Amino acid sequence: FDLTCGADGACTPTLFGEYDAFVTKLNQTPSLTSDLRLSLTGPTGTIMPGFSASYTITVTNDGPDPAFSVVITDELSPSVEFNFCNSNSGSCSSLGNTITFNYNMIAPGASVTATVFTNGSCTMPDGVTVTNTATVESQTPDPNLANNTAMVSNNGSNPGFMISPTNQAFSMSGGTGTVNVTSS
Repeated sequence: FDLTCGADGACTPTLFGEYDAFVTKLNQTPSLTSDLRLSLTGPTGTIMPGFSASYTITVTNDGPDPAFSVVITDELSPSVEFNFCNSNSGSCSSLGNTITFNYNMIAPGASVTATVFTNGSCTMPDGVTVTNTATVESQTPDPNLANNTAMVSNNGSNPGFMISPTNQAFSMSGGTGTVNVTSS
């Protein structure tokens, strides 16, 4: 065969027989990459039973390409109880203290925000460290995994019951008194 190419780069083969062949070179399909960066903010100070705490997770796609099938996983401490979650553009679900947020796509330069609301657990041990860890992953390859996880830690306090005063003295004829019981 004979190959005739025009000025625009388009080529047309002219076939001369039944055993002619045509060879072409295709460019490699580009692979997408996106750098997802996760930040996590949470409460400051000591967490106690019944204490309301919220954690805000922000994921930014630093590009260069869109990130597809993005999943944020938030692992709550067993010292807190999950209340509810919300997101500005994705869905969220919980299985115990594991919260999952799903996003179809995050464009380059775009950010998503996810929030988890909790309460301190009544069964929290006194002096425990309350740690929340969030991670992000995507089906689009991420060459920088160092910024895909973040953690927030707080001290937990559950001192138990306090009785005040711890004793009362009454005369033989009796009397009245007050005892205060305090619990966190």
